[in-house]
Amino acid sequence: MKFVVVGGVASGASFATRLRRLNEDVEIIIYENQIMFLMQIVVCLIFYQILLKQKKN
Repeated sequence: MKFVVVGGVASGASFATRLRRLNEDVEIIIYENQIMFLMQIVVCLIFYQILLKQKKN
């Protein structure tokens, strides 16, 4: 399943994070004007996935 989030500031990022917690297999696309913010989101999602894998083990 794919979700598109328009705007990555507080509410968009919160929604994407909550969605990832509910379903790890969902594809999330975030549209935001600021490139730096998108890079921060990608890094946070990578760390979140690493923490999930460590928690499962």
